[in-house]
Amino acid sequence: MAPDLRGLGASTRAQDGYDAATLAADVEGLLDAVGEPTAAVVAIDAAVPAAFLLAVRRPDRVRRLVLMESLLGSLPGAEDFLASGLRVKSAMP
Repeated sequence: MAPDLRGLGASTRAQDGYDAATLAADVEGLLDAVGEPTAAVVAIDAAVPAAFLLAVRRPDRVRRLVLMESLLGSLPGAEDFLASGLRVKSAMP
């Protein structure tokens, strides 16, 4: 599945809701709508903050997380996680 985030691709341009928290909730709502309890989430560029926030807030819903071509800045709601430092699990042996 490759959903359009709000206002991107062929989706209708909403007045607001472009923050990472709302976009993460949109993706979680999509998982609910299709009856998927968990997903492997892959995000690139502008979708990275939303995917990261989804994984931080709902780790029970994200089996694997791949983030590409973006920098994480300030993410409201993820301060505690970021303060403790990122723990990266390598796929390499």
